Amino acid sequence: MKSFKNSAFARFFTNFPKIMFANLLYTIPSTICFAIFGLIGYLTGFQNVIVWFLGIIPAYPLYAGLVMVIRKIAVEKEDINVLDTFKTSVKDNWKTFLINGIITYLIVTLSVFAILYYYSMASVSVVYSALLTLYLFFSAMLVATMFYVPMMNITYDIKLLQVYKNSFILVFGKILRSVLS
Repeated sequence: MKSFKNSAFARFFTNFPKIMFANLLYTIPSTICFAIFGLIGYLTGFQNVIVWFLGIIPAYPLYAGLVMVIRKIAVEKEDINVLDTFKTSVKDNWKTFLINGIITYLIVTLSVFAILYYYSMASVSVVYSALLTLYLFFSAMLVATMFYVPMMNITYDIKLLQVYKNSFILVFGKILRSVLS
């Protein structure tokens, strides 16, 4: 019975209210950021992903708090004060996560434009269809890479360049190993 009490399944449900509170601490301000940039796009008449996705940049530092809370609960199995942990993590990591937000914004925005371009040109030539397929794959890999970046920033004290290098290795290394198997 003791092993079930310490299992990930049991810990998830006993800490579910804390996880939901951390999620609200992240989601509500992030939604406000996206709404502000959506309103700016609407008011200026420049309704485009360039403006809409700008909400990623100010929302990304809040992601540090969410990642840290989840890590403390799930990995370190600590009983924490969610609000204090969230605020401390955002305060300690805001610069790095702001840079990550800018990089994520660029990846997402440029990917949307590239995909739209290749999709619209696919009717002109088969080459664009092939490029679209390759770019969709590459874009998915870049987005997958961005899932590893926050956890590495929170967990390890390494330079940002090393974080991205290790994230690429985790994503692309597993794919190459899977394809070769």
